[in-house]
Amino acid sequence: MKKGFTLIELLAVIVILAVIALIATPIIINIIEDAQKNAAVRSADGYVRAVNYKVANLMLNNEESVDGEYVIGEDELPLTGNNLGEITGQYTISDNRVIWAGLCINNYSIEYSAVKGSSFATSMNYCGDSVFTFAEPVGEYVSAACTDSTLYTNTTTFKIKTVEDLVCLSNLAADGNNFSDKIIYLVSNIDFNSDDSYSNPNTTAYGDINGDSTTSGLKTEVTTGKGFKPIGAFLGTFEGYAFTISNLMINRTSESSIGLFSNNSGNIKGLKLKDISVSGLGSVGGLVGTNTTGTISNILVEGNISSINNSAGGIVGYYTSGTMTNSVVKNATIQGNSLVGGLVGCRSNGAITGLVYDSTITATANSASIGKATAYNAPTDAMTSNVQLVYPGNRGNYSYDGTPYTTGSILIYDKVIDTLVGGDTDGDHYYFDLTSSGELELYSTDVTPIKTFKQSGTEDSPYIIKTVKDWKRATATIGSTPHYYSLEADLDFTNATFYPMGTGNNSFNGVFLGNHHTISNLNVIGYDNVGVFGKNTGTIKDLNFNNLTITGVGNNMGIVAYSEGTINGIKVRSANITNNATSYVSGLGGIVGTSSGGAIKNIDMQGNVLGNTSYVNRVGGIMGSGTSVITDTVFKGTVTGNGSVGGILGQNSGQTHKAVVYDSTITAPGSMVGKATTYNWAQYIYVSSSTILDHTGSRDWSYDGTAFTDITLAAVDSVIDTTINGDTDEDGYYFTLENGEYELIIAE
Repeated sequence: MKKGFTLIELLAVIVILAVIALIATPIIINIIEDAQKNAAVRSADGYVRAVNYKVANLMLNNEESVDGEYVIGEDELPLTGNNLGEITGQYTISDNRVIWAGLCINNYSIEYSAVKGSSFATSMNYCGDSVFTFAEPVGEYVSAACTDSTLYTNTTTFKIKTVEDLVCLSNLAADGNNFSDKIIYLVSNIDFNSDDSYSNPNTTAYGDINGDSTTSGLKTEVTTGKGFKPIGAFLGTFEGYAFTISNLMINRTSESSIGLFSNNSGNIKGLKLKDISVSGLGSVGGLVGTNTTGTISNILVEGNISSINNSAGGIVGYYTSGTMTNSVVKNATIQGNSLVGGLVGCRSNGAITGLVYDSTITATANSASIGKATAYNAPTDAMTSNVQLVYPGNRGNYSYDGTPYTTGSILIYDKVIDTLVGGDTDGDHYYFDLTSSGELELYSTDVTPIKTFKQSGTEDSPYIIKTVKDWKRATATIGSTPHYYSLEADLDFTNATFYPMGTGNNSFNGVFLGNHHTISNLNVIGYDNVGVFGKNTGTIKDLNFNNLTITGVGNNMGIVAYSEGTINGIKVRSANITNNATSYVSGLGGIVGTSSGGAIKNIDMQGNVLGNTSYVNRVGGIMGSGTSVITDTVFKGTVTGNGSVGGILGQNSGQTHKAVVYDSTITAPGSMVGKATTYNWAQYIYVSSSTILDHTGSRDWSYDGTAFTDITLAAVDSVIDTTINGDTDEDGYYFTLENGEYELIIAE
């Protein structure tokens, strides 16, 4: 009887088993894949049901309609207790139910519609950086024009999606095609180091690019040796859609006018360059070597830029003329012999505004012109921070650093670039915003739309603010059209990034209804027009603050930095408002820095208003200076400044004010310092005898108001509404006395 297998039989069994395994493994993998997809689809159905259940409960509780678009993670409809895995994406609610959703569940893209239910999405990727769908513009890919000579002549719009498209653009420019009257759209991020950014990283169709006299694969050609060849004289329009070109490498130290573009007389906008390395002989910039008459806007550059000779800049090396706006250089090293700057190396003419931070700029020549912003001529307006200058010997003339700042904030950035505050203010479809890690980033409204409210922003349907994220969203709606805003919950800004409700560039012109809610643990940092509300031409009412810190170095600082409108019903506890100016400034107040008309009434302010240097003038516990009329207002705290310092307002322009100062300290070494105000008499400002005046200079034009001794309601009832006579002006407020402190309360 035969036992076991012969060697041949055993080998045959092994082969058969291997064949079975070879056939079965893909089947098993597919089965697992299908099971995971099905599980993701079921999770999508479950998530949609959970949202619909949440909406139904809201409707049962008589909540208003929540129709609109939602991004998961924005906490607009928080869902708890659902074991559905990690889900990101967005969904649309109409008629109080989900009608569409694009979701990413366990790295699977799932699309839901109310008609078809959930299904695996084959044509869309909802697991990318943005859940919004970007519709590519119509046009031909540039690379096609390198194989079809008629395309350049017959086409007005081109697209760039791959490295091949960029290389072809460079080749076409080298052949004398300047793209005048043509538009080029960048429709994808491009990484020179990633195979995914090439149609074929190994193609040799573009010849020897890097100058080593041999033809290698395209990826090797553009990442070694001389690297990418700059795009020649450009007269067209380049629209970047805020996509990123990263790891661009140009090493052409025997050539001048070096950058992604060698020479620009066209319009380049909306482009991010990151982790770049660009070197040349002279006139070297990350984006453009020489800008002749071109327009440059909405640019962000990070990386290394180096010129053997002169004129090296983060964005442009040599700037003959043109206009540059909304441009940022960060995390950059820039080096040249002389004429070296953060934004532009040598600025001959033309307007330049932008921002430079966290960078190092080096000049190798003695007495070199080297600036944190520009060299040779000053920028139109630039802000710089944490920029290190390195140079031998003495620093030469014609070196410009822009305006320095210490700690970055969206309020500071908005001074020189278009930020989220006010939305896309200049209407060019771009804006800068902070990422979750606090990094400044460029966005396109065509790719990353600014989120809107479900409400219409009218008196009957005000924008509802319930969370810190709602507050941020509200700041983006400020513009030429006034809106209504309703705060419907207390807000705690602990560890949250603050966005101002309007800036010096974008006035708050609507109606803000605080509904007596409290904003707490807020830290505001800025330069000029620094406040929770930067500039107010509208109405702000019924709002409380607790543990508030405002710090800056420029003109106009307060809860409202500059006001031409109405401020009514504000209660403040534990506030520190500080100006650390290093040059002469004015307008520092607890409630308003500077005003022009309008009204300030029903204010209960306790805190410190501190002009911490000898440069700060016109400082007041309520208002620094201006023509607003102050009524029914009480201040308790500390006020310091150089001159024109007062307990209620620093400089009185002649208006009749009715207010109270008590248990306070007013300090100034200069002339014009009063317990009440300076410059004009303040008959109806009552000041307690417990208020201390600390001064060393003369007291010309200084007024201490009308003194009273005891902290009682009777002592001040003639100038502010109290519980003695009630709300005599019928504006909804009066003061009571609690534990020896005057306190603003709502009239019953």
